[in-house]
Amino acid sequence: MNFLIFFSLVTALSSIVCDLFPFYKQKIELLILRQANELSVEMIENINSPSQKRSWSQNYIFAFILLNISTITFIINKNDLWLAIFVLLFALAAYIDALCNWVPDPLIYGITWYTMIFVIYHFHPVPIEIKGHLYGVVSFVAPMILTNIIVWFCHFKRQFASGDLIIAIPIGLWIKPEYSLLVIGFAMVFANFFSIYTKRKTIPFLPFLFISFNLVNLSQLS
Repeated sequence: MNFLIFFSLVTALSSIVCDLFPFYKQKIELLILRQANELSVEMIENINSPSQKRSWSQNYIFAFILLNISTITFIINKNDLWLAIFVLLFALAAYIDALCNWVPDPLIYGITWYTMIFVIYHFHPVPIEIKGHLYGVVSFVAPMILTNIIVWFCHFKRQFASGDLIIAIPIGLWIKPEYSLLVIGFAMVFANFFSIYTKRKTIPFLPFLFISFNLVNLSQLS
C-alpha cells in the first residue's frame, strides 16, 4: 500500500514538473535579461513565442522513468522514506539539468537542507561514524575541484559549475565513504564518453552523477 501511494505521488509530480517548469524557466530568463538591461521587444517575443514553448520537449516518459527510480529505491530499501525522497529530489535536479543545463537555486539549497536535517536527525548525538561520511564527502568533491583547477590552468574555464559543486556535498553524505570515489569516477567516465560520442563540449553533469549514484546505491541495496 505504501508503495502504491508513493508511486502515485511521484507519477503525478512527473506530470506537474513537465507542465510547469518550462514556464518557470521562461520567467527566470526574463528576470535575468531585465536585470542585465538587455531586454528588447524581439527577445520578449522570442521567449514567449509558441515555437519557443514547443522547443521545450516536455518528455513525460523521461520524467516518469527518472523520478520513479525513487520508487524503486523505496521498494528495495524497505520503505526508507528518507532515502526515497532524497533520490526523488536528486532525480528532479537531474531532469531539469538534462533539459537546460541549469538547476534552480531553490532546488539545490532544498536538497542541501534536506540532507542536513537527515544528518542531524540520524547522527545526534554525533557518533564516530559521521567522520567517515565527512571523509567520504571530501573524497567525493575533491576530484571535481581538482578537475576544475586543471582545466582552468589549461583552458581558462571551469569544467564543473558552482551548482554542481554545491549539490555534490549533500550527495556525498548519502554515499558510503568507501564508494565515494567509485560514484564520482563512474559519473566522470559516463559524461566524457557522452561528450565524445555527441561531440558536445558542454553537457549537463547531474544526470550522469544521478545514474552513477543509483547504480552503486541500488547494487548495495539489492
